[in-house]
Amino acid sequence: MFFVVYVIGSLGFGGAEKDFQAWYQGYANQLGLCSDPDNPKHCYDYRSAWKTGAVPDSTGHWPSRFKTLDHPNRFVNGIDTRELNRCNCQKSILSVVRKILLHLQ
Repeated sequence: MFFVVYVIGSLGFGGAEKDFQAWYQGYANQLGLCSDPDNPKHCYDYRSAWKTGAVPDSTGHWPSRFKTLDHPNRFVNGIDTRELNRCNCQKSILSVVRKILLHLQ
């Protein structure tokens, strides 16, 4: 255990891990989450959410794109919610491109 902690600290990950833990604990306290961000029962990748700056919405719901593959609400009405944000973004981009093309005609 000491060796792993020493190696991680010497590679410069210690500060980032402390920042992540502080970030997560703040939300865990606020939202009543388990204090262990790596608990598999979360079915959520909080580390990736943290790296991208994601935060929960006003209801406490986190972005679906960080759900794990086994998240119980990954599929809603047959739609993969992990991909939903990307699909909506792509649809928005296509909509803008269509408007530009119509304007140019």
